[in-house]
Amino acid sequence: MGDVVMFGDLFGEDADEIDLSEFVTEGENGAAVLRLEYPIARTVKRNGRAEAAEPIEELVLHRPRMRDLEQLDLQDTRNMKSIRAMIHSMLRTQEIRQEHLLDMDAADFTRVMAVVAGFFPKPPRRQTGGT
Repeated sequence: MGDVVMFGDLFGEDADEIDLSEFVTEGENGAAVLRLEYPIARTVKRNGRAEAAEPIEELVLHRPRMRDLEQLDLQDTRNMKSIRAMIHSMLRTQEIRQEHLLDMDAADFTRVMAVVAGFFPKPPRRQTGGT
């Protein structure tokens, strides 16, 4: 029997220390609206041709449901494709494809991961040392 994977473990204890106050607001039904510091350029096709890029300036991350989690390989959570699929499933929109997430800036990705970690309960911290 393998180890149980805790989502908090994916992001480390430092996820709680990332300041999201300037970037995240509360959405409906517990969703988190993350303003991207570095918007993602999304090429829009009109009449079958690629035209001007429209920026993706915010992501609305919805609290994950069991059906979202069942689609993921939880044993492969260190794989970036799995993480991107998890993030995409939380967006619940057809306008943003997984490929768009590949163009996300590392700073915004770090904030997304902190938001995602916040949706999951944290295991109790282990006591070290003692007197």
